[in-house]
Amino acid sequence: MRPHRDTERVLAALRTGDTVGVRRGTWSSYGTVLDLDLDGVTVLWPSGGTETFAVHSAHQQDRVSPARRRVLP
Repeated sequence: MRPHRDTERVLAALRTGDTVGVRRGTWSSYGTVLDLDLDGVTVLWPSGGTETFAVHSAHQQDRVSPARRRVLP
């Protein structure tokens, strides 16, 4: 799979506290960005857990919807 053409733009605009959708395989889940660095994006889940993802592809359909990230397995 090729990264979405908007990946660089979406990642550059991403800020701590933004809501993001994370898609891995066939499931999607939403959380809040805690940290952004060279290791990836750290997401806080509603359950209170955190996870860091290396982003493969990113897009945002409009300015209201959360940005969606496809992560590496």
